[in-house]
Amino acid sequence: MFPNTSIRHLATALGALALLAMAASGIAAQDATPAPPIATDRSIAYPVSIHRGSCEAPVAQPIGPTVDTAVAGYDDDAELIGTAMRPPVMVAEADVIATLAELTDTPHVIAVHASAEAYGQIVACGEIAGYEDDGRLIFGLRATEGSTVSGIAILDDASGVLGRALEAIDQQDLLGDGQLRMTVFVVAGDISENAGG
Repeated sequence: MFPNTSIRHLATALGALALLAMAASGIAAQDATPAPPIATDRSIAYPVSIHRGSCEAPVAQPIGPTVDTAVAGYDDDAELIGTAMRPPVMVAEADVIATLAELTDTPHVIAVHASAEAYGQIVACGEIAGYEDDGRLIFGLRATEGSTVSGIAILDDASGVLGRALEAIDQQDLLGDGQLRMTVFVVAGDISENAGG
């Protein structure tokens, strides 16, 4: 978790905007395969994990923790403002014992699974690849065939400018050597359903 509230809110807002754009562009390419449930409430969670291999052929055993998504920004003190958010933006965060080099020297992916009971049924996936900037890698998670789930993932080794800022704020929240912070934003369902409230 980011100790700096303004940094976390900025990251959440940027992630949400990117997710909405990705979901809107992928709506047209769907077939008759049943889609996973739309995450319209806090009871739905998607397990997220890192796997060796490709999105077409991932290794079943995950690398590091599997973490469930939760509604972004929600806690006991949160207040829903504006019109009802459907679908909500979901977020999953975890610290992973790995480096960007280890996850990009050979093929690795971040996979979003349908549910804890249907772990292995991947509803969104993205290869860990892209432009690394100051210890941070941001890449997309595309919907798999028949799914309406998409998202973005951020892997951050906290060694760059952000890491130094975190060190100045809270020594205890720093990642150790060889660790990454994984943040995944997910949106599920047809965002056009928001039209008209």
